[in-house]
Amino acid sequence: MLMSDRPTSLDLATFAGTPSVGAHLRPTSVLQVKDAIRDAARRGRQLHPISTGKNWGYGSATPSVPADVLDLGGMTEILDYDCDLGVVVLEPGVTQGQLADFLKAEGDLHWMDPAGAARDVSIVGNTLERGFGHTAYADHWQNVMWIEVVLADGSVLRTGFAGHKNAHAANAFRWGAGAMCDGLFSQSNLGVVTKMALALMPRPECFAAVFFASKSETDLEPIVDAMRHLRQGQFVPSAAHIVNDLKVFQSFGQYPWDRMGGQTPLSEELRLELRKDWGVAAWNGSASLYGTRRHVAESKARIRRLLGPSCSRLSFVSDRKLAMAKTVAPVLKRAGLGAFVSLIARLDPVMGLMSGQPTDAILDSVYWRKTSPPPATPDPDRDACGLIWIPPVAPLIGTHARVMAQITSEVFGHFGFEPSMSMTAITERALDNVICLSFDRTVEGEDERALACYDATTAALAKAGYYPYRSHPTGFDHSTWKTTASLTPRLRHMLDPKGVFAAKG
Repeated sequence: MLMSDRPTSLDLATFAGTPSVGAHLRPTSVLQVKDAIRDAARRGRQLHPISTGKNWGYGSATPSVPADVLDLGGMTEILDYDCDLGVVVLEPGVTQGQLADFLKAEGDLHWMDPAGAARDVSIVGNTLERGFGHTAYADHWQNVMWIEVVLADGSVLRTGFAGHKNAHAANAFRWGAGAMCDGLFSQSNLGVVTKMALALMPRPECFAAVFFASKSETDLEPIVDAMRHLRQGQFVPSAAHIVNDLKVFQSFGQYPWDRMGGQTPLSEELRLELRKDWGVAAWNGSASLYGTRRHVAESKARIRRLLGPSCSRLSFVSDRKLAMAKTVAPVLKRAGLGAFVSLIARLDPVMGLMSGQPTDAILDSVYWRKTSPPPATPDPDRDACGLIWIPPVAPLIGTHARVMAQITSEVFGHFGFEPSMSMTAITERALDNVICLSFDRTVEGEDERALACYDATTAALAKAGYYPYRSHPTGFDHSTWKTTASLTPRLRHMLDPKGVFAAKG
């Protein structure tokens, strides 16, 4: 097992206040994980397990308390692929890009569901944090068939039917028999997950992307309500993303320092100008259609009927249509249609996410408030990018979307940050509003102001009944939404009486 004393990169994150890291342990097998746990218990050290440590905006690789990092990034095997059931068994170091390339090489029978993160982000890590993506399998935790966990006493647990060596249904039926304990090891640090079986989406006969834009700022409510009907009726089988103009600006480029004379935050006047310059609406959305050609055609008709009245633009783009547009892009550019060519370039990575292809394009948006352009190899921790995610969840009802947007805009405006929002109809009934708090850590006072904004926004949303589903390492200490205060310590005392694993908040 590789070991170094103080890996500086693991001490870094995209916001202040993260505890320091002690030793860096990098096992390559379950046996070495068990050895590390036994040694930590013997020495009275705490361990903080990570997969690849690229949990940007939620704490990166840093623990909630000073601890040694148990880096599982060296466990990179795709252990099994059942092409009949569409289930793959992964180690924690397997990345999004690795699995996407593997499935392509295996015949492209199944798609993985990419999170809106880089290609070298861990699938197991994102799933344990209950991340989500862009396809019909967007709710990642819902698609876990079983997990293997090393407990604090060194014993190994396999959940569901995977606990039986000869159980044929291990990859087919996630519940098994008796109490289901998988959830205990999500967002908890109650054990070290060393394997995960994940269901994959079958490659569809037909795929088309839906892109839409609101007529005005007040159209958020009817758009969300229409999406609820479309999701519940299975006319939109995928997660549907509805982002405000600021979120689109971040994906287009960096903060317009020259037009703002070096001042922040972005003025309302320039915000409206940028909408016109870039052809962006107050609210912009995307979703995916999968199935037979007939089913996709029926879905398009229903989308036009329910969503169309609230949209200034509504279009359907197939992968074939996008490929044709990319082919003629050079001709269009010479003809003076550079804006259309830029649009094609922006659609390409989005369409990739919808069809199981992760992308690194998302990383450039993290540099929104930086004054220098993103480097060829972005690293938000190294480059002192300021980033904190705030992801409150609400019912998939338009009034709730409007209230969350209003609260966020008011608090962010008070602290001088742009309220960049991406609302996702992650299920047929739930809306997750991922709020991006973007800043530059090299600016004096920005760290403190950003954390104050985080606390104020979280408190205001919780007071209104909207609680985040995910947090940075110490965020679960927030008194306004700490719901498992009595249960988690009891579980920890029972499963980890010596305190080998650093508490998750």
